[in-house]
Amino acid sequence: RRPGGALGGRPLSTAARGPASQREQRCAAMHTAGVLLALLAAATAAPSGLRIRVINATATDERPRPPIFDRPPSPSYLIATAAFGSGKIRPRSFFVHAVADMCSRGMYPALLVDVAGDKSGLWETVLLREKMCDEDQPQCHHLYCGAMEATVQIVVRHHPPAIRDLLTAQHVNAFRANLDRFDWFFYAEDDLGWTPASLTAFSAELGRLRAAAAADPRAGGLVPGFVRWEPVRTHVYLNYVWNRTLGPRGINDVPLGAVAGNDVFWRVLSGAERVVEVAGERYVELRNPFQACWLLPRDMLRAAWAHRVPLRSHARAFMVKEFFGGGWMYRNGHYGDRTPGVPARVGSGPSIGGFRKVVPCARFGDFLTMHMSMSKYTISHRKFMARRYTTLRDFVEKACAGPRDGKGHIERFAVAGAGVPSTRELQPAAGSGSPSRAFFLA
Repeated sequence: RRPGGALGGRPLSTAARGPASQREQRCAAMHTAGVLLALLAAATAAPSGLRIRVINATATDERPRPPIFDRPPSPSYLIATAAFGSGKIRPRSFFVHAVADMCSRGMYPALLVDVAGDKSGLWETVLLREKMCDEDQPQCHHLYCGAMEATVQIVVRHHPPAIRDLLTAQHVNAFRANLDRFDWFFYAEDDLGWTPASLTAFSAELGRLRAAAAADPRAGGLVPGFVRWEPVRTHVYLNYVWNRTLGPRGINDVPLGAVAGNDVFWRVLSGAERVVEVAGERYVELRNPFQACWLLPRDMLRAAWAHRVPLRSHARAFMVKEFFGGGWMYRNGHYGDRTPGVPARVGSGPSIGGFRKVVPCARFGDFLTMHMSMSKYTISHRKFMARRYTTLRDFVEKACAGPRDGKGHIERFAVAGAGVPSTRELQPAAGSGSPSRAFFLA
């Protein structure tokens, strides 16, 4: 039974649904009780000054109003995640630490968490336990930002389990309502191992591609993208974040020969679509652009949503989560609703953003984001090990070498030196933190 309402997850009317079964009534009662307990816990256990709002979005059938955040200093980031309540605490704890680490790098975030499931108080548990000392003061919380003299703004919204994958659409209205209050907008699944360095690498690379688009308008749709990965079976514990001496900041600092891109090698859309050359430097355009997250600056998001906003009706029936998790951005029509039988190739289907995701060959490692659930290829997918590309190192070497045997061609944009920063000149946006060490290897 699919809930109606494109963005709000509004349940069907009672007349449309028919009488609720005893099981449905029990589930609703349990969910309501869980939300009330979470609200009570947040009200009583939160340190004074911890800016956390808990919203029960199930109290009415009406679409909940999007929360409005205070405007933080620049550069500011509105970060959203959708959390299905049966997950584990550790990945979510890592997510909180990544948000907290941003402030120490001069990046000012606010956090929106949409929650559904029987354990809907889990995120409050994570947020309230992340303290550096036992005193009931905001300075003791990991999300305290000294530059703002306050903790990061946090909004947790509870939704009924029946919302299902439409939970991943709830950030859209919140982003629209706060479009003038933040510089960057970032959505990520809550088990994705991103770090502030991931966002810094993205902003620096996007600056280079936008400079190329100014010199050559044909490059206007190119945006950098992330690569979700897991260790290959022989290196399952190589980079398990809770066993590493480097700590959370080093989660993606691994050799490409020990990891597999679980979206790069997805059997439906595996491998590279083509090689793109921008100002003499090669990028690989992935056939599958999904990355379990998306990131855009305000001006690009405003332009992308000026005429069409992502709606439930735009997504393929069984790929709602993938569509709102970034599939709406790209020209690849696989995640959008399209005519059955049309091959899933770049440019074959509808797109709201019209972007093309490319990853720089020389800095491929800067765009790795670990899939902390490690449930796609690490554990049980034996067929993956027999594929043509067994590690990301093999993939990058083959894909970035360009077409062979006269098949295909390399798309070239903006000749070298045409006002496009070289890798040595590449710098992140002001205040966004230190650039990755890989920027200076060329």
